[in-house]
Amino acid sequence: KMKDDMLNNNKTEINILKQQNSMLNEQCQRQQQEIQGLSNNVSKLKFECNANQNEIKELKSETMTLSLKNSSLTNQNESQFRKIQELNEMNNKLNDEISFNQQRMQSMQRDYNSICQQKEILENECKSQSNTIHQQSQKIKEMEEKCEWYEKKARTDEEVRKRLHNTIQELKGNIRVFCRVRPLLDDSKHNPKVYEFDNEDIENQQITLLTEPTISTTGISGKLNEGKKYNFDFDRVFLPFASQEIVFDEISQLVQSALDGYKVCIFAYGQTGSGKTF
Repeated sequence: KMKDDMLNNNKTEINILKQQNSMLNEQCQRQQQEIQGLSNNVSKLKFECNANQNEIKELKSETMTLSLKNSSLTNQNESQFRKIQELNEMNNKLNDEISFNQQRMQSMQRDYNSICQQKEILENECKSQSNTIHQQSQKIKEMEEKCEWYEKKARTDEEVRKRLHNTIQELKGNIRVFCRVRPLLDDSKHNPKVYEFDNEDIENQQITLLTEPTISTTGISGKLNEGKKYNFDFDRVFLPFASQEIVFDEISQLVQSALDGYKVCIFAYGQTGSGKTF
């Protein structure tokens, strides 16, 4: 807007200078016409002088007056000529200023066109961004609706999972007995084997306790009787080399049941040094 105001002001100044120049040219033309008229009068007077030499003496005073007028007009003519020269110089300056202002106007017009193009580009970008924002808002709304649906579904699925998980635990047995065999200590590795087990069969989790052979005191003296075997069945038997991760993997489902709000109790039973705390 400031650039438009400056352009309008420059145009107004140029129009005023053009009007002044036109007025000065008209004034110069009028003065030249007056000078031409005076020159004609002088010629007429000279002709009358030549034709009326008898009246010269009587008209000397008038001739002198006319000569003085002529001199005055000549001086005026010179003054007007100087003024014309000054006006021409001023006109040249004004033309230079007009040329400079025209160049400036052209530069400002180019700047204005560039600004208009930038404005159009920015408007297009703003429109494109508005469309993108609208599309993103619709997508966000759709995603929020989906999230709300998934949250409801997750809560429903969680309730179903809890019920199914508890059902599985009940099917496995509300009371379960596990046996974890402690590895032999260094000072016990040379002792006779006191147990054996076959833990490959998942359905048959059993450990067999072996007693030491005894010498018969009846019948044949000194006969060596084989040790007896006692079989114990469990829901799960952990081998000596079973890691903590394997044990926790078995009872983690009970931990999940406790987190789901069901009552769970786990306790370790065994003699001193059997590894209950471990």
